[in-house]
Amino acid sequence: MALDSTTKLSIAELAIYIVLLPLTAWLLYKHGRRALATFFFLFAFDILRIVAAGIQISNHNNTHPSTSGAIVSSIGLSPLLLACAGLLALLRGYYATSNRSQFATLIEEAAIHVGAITGIALLATGGTKLGDDNDTQSDINTGYTLLEAGAVILLVTWIAVSFLCGQICLKLQNQRSAGFVMVLACTFIGVRAIYSVVYAFDHAKSLSPFTGTFAVKFVFMFLVQLIAFLLLLAVAFVTRNILSDHGLSAWAQERRTGNRGGRSRDTSVPLTSRSSK
Repeated sequence: MALDSTTKLSIAELAIYIVLLPLTAWLLYKHGRRALATFFFLFAFDILRIVAAGIQISNHNNTHPSTSGAIVSSIGLSPLLLACAGLLALLRGYYATSNRSQFATLIEEAAIHVGAITGIALLATGGTKLGDDNDTQSDINTGYTLLEAGAVILLVTWIAVSFLCGQICLKLQNQRSAGFVMVLACTFIGVRAIYSVVYAFDHAKSLSPFTGTFAVKFVFMFLVQLIAFLLLLAVAFVTRNILSDHGLSAWAQERRTGNRGGRSRDTSVPLTSRSSK
């Protein structure tokens, strides 16, 4: 039996993300333990796309998408947002100048995490309510309400990440190229977030990530996400020597302070680090 276009796309996606796993692991090794939180979300996205592609391939003969496949496919945006925020924190912690307090930074990051997790939980829950042929009209209405709420929360979270991206990239003293790539990555993540909002409020089956046209699946579920992920990996590649540039060991357990140009830097875990002042 000939494979349809969607299944062929899933096979290609499976192969691509399997190849990207070792590269992601190598970049984590280069960045060291201080980047574990950021790379956790990069790995999570990579593995989620592999699982989603595998589910799609195994269910290619089914006319209705599986509930598990709907859940896995719907949560890809959250790890992208959190990985983007994590890389921005790395750039700010090592290369940007800022007078922001550590407490304000922690509140900002906590808000982004809560928004990304809450939004994706609502999207996944709404997707499951729309994934059963035996759903009542009440279930369908509830599902769309959850989809709409989740999509809006993720869009607001993306706006917050974009604002943060603009602030940090304007203050970068070095790694201007990394800042430019971050802006591009954030833009593509925004396209994915806007698509989620359009589908959630339009309710058109042709726009669905599961029952939509091949063009919709190719552009918004495959191409946009892949480009965003590759751009995030590109930022990680450009900054792969971030620790050696500051005289640090990638996997040292102790906190160390390196002097560069007569200034001291706190080089603790980037998500809670203070920028040079």
